[in-house]
Amino acid sequence: MKSYAMHEKFSVRRLDRASKHVSSLWFPINLEVLSAIRSRVHDGSYSTAPERLFEDLKQDFALFTFVVKELMTIAAKDNMESRIINNPAELIAWAGPSKIAILVTDDSRLPLNHLLQSLSPLQASRLRETAIVASTAEILSANQNLSPETGFSRGVIRETGLNLIAWNYPSLYSRVVRNLAKGQSLDEQLSIELGFSPVTLAMRVLHPSSNAIDGDERSIHDSAWEVYDKLCDIGAALARADSPDTYPSAENDWKFANDYLQKTVGHDGITLIKTKATEYSKEYKRSLSSLFKSPRELHPERNILAHKRQSQSRRNRYINQCATEIQSALQSLYSCLSDPQSTGDALELLIRRIIPDAGFTGGCVYLVDPSAFALMPRTVFGSVKLRAIERILLKQAFAEQAHGPFPGLANSTACEPDLAATALSCAQPVIERHDDLNHSGLTGMYASLGDTKKVGVLYLEVPEATDSDTDHKTMCTFKAMRQALADALRLD
Repeated sequence: MKSYAMHEKFSVRRLDRASKHVSSLWFPINLEVLSAIRSRVHDGSYSTAPERLFEDLKQDFALFTFVVKELMTIAAKDNMESRIINNPAELIAWAGPSKIAILVTDDSRLPLNHLLQSLSPLQASRLRETAIVASTAEILSANQNLSPETGFSRGVIRETGLNLIAWNYPSLYSRVVRNLAKGQSLDEQLSIELGFSPVTLAMRVLHPSSNAIDGDERSIHDSAWEVYDKLCDIGAALARADSPDTYPSAENDWKFANDYLQKTVGHDGITLIKTKATEYSKEYKRSLSSLFKSPRELHPERNILAHKRQSQSRRNRYINQCATEIQSALQSLYSCLSDPQSTGDALELLIRRIIPDAGFTGGCVYLVDPSAFALMPRTVFGSVKLRAIERILLKQAFAEQAHGPFPGLANSTACEPDLAATALSCAQPVIERHDDLNHSGLTGMYASLGDTKKVGVLYLEVPEATDSDTDHKTMCTFKAMRQALADALRLD
């Protein structure tokens, strides 16, 4: 009991120190947005259109949350009811341009420690994710006859803790993000590292008088917010789904978010969210240009497929041992493979361009025909000189080694051994060289296609290597082509 009390007191102290640290530093305010708001304050634009101020604050999540934090304190001192204090949209409407003008025109009150232009790629992604979460919550709120302004505000507030950590504990944030493993969530891993959750930190910063720690986050778990929090969860899942390189959960996140959007908003859901998120982050895009990826490019399904193919290309460990231009060509090939409909184009690219560019002068793709117990030439390319391109009968030895991929093969008639048939049952490539003058200067290379089940053989010819180093590079390039072909055919 004493040990638990000490741990709880230690957690509160850590939370207090962290909240003071991040409150003074905050995260970067967009000075272009700030300047535009100040200009409209001075020329009286908000006096005739006070609702414009809320829309302008939406363009800068740091300024939005800072204004909300300051107004919460002011409203509490004025004994305003908690319904207004805890709802940013109502709080901003209550304060109006006059109170907010005092906050945004005084440099001494504003946290201007961080420069927006010095952000890292991960920090830029944080702002983009905030735009997606808030926009999703706004769209879904309107769809369910809830307040879209409240939905947007809740989305921004929910992301505040992560934004504060990303800028004020950048090394820790970067390390946790880059080390995320399947089954782990960013919030949980940051909680382990910090001793408190990002949500708890945000609530302590916004409500400094609260004693909330993990397990007692009253202000954010108030039942009145449950419906909005569910919508924010959809937005957060959608944001993660669009970044599969960062989040191992992306595929599951996409299924969760997409299923919900299809049931509620329908096919236009993603388009509506993209439009809103792009609108609310346009000033970030204007100020940061190429450093900020616009939500206009939100496309989780495409990104997940591309990530799968890129992961597959990384498993093709021979790519990095190819010449630089061939590496680039193969990476482009794998990018094409992210779209299942582009398989035919990818195969054509590999066979007609990449393989010849890699130095192979000709070749053939053989596929197994189980009914004929033979390898059948399916695609011939370039100039093949070392062998005839014809059907190759498979011998009994292969049937016994294969243990049943092609039933009845063991009863086939024995035939002269062929290196292509030999390669079908070999784990490593089979090499063919000739000493006679008619075939000197060329090397034939064979390798099976498929690991779990052998479905064919790739045969390529290449000028004979003049030294062992060149011979090694040629072999690595051949293996890279064999793996690329197997991946293009989607073989296990």
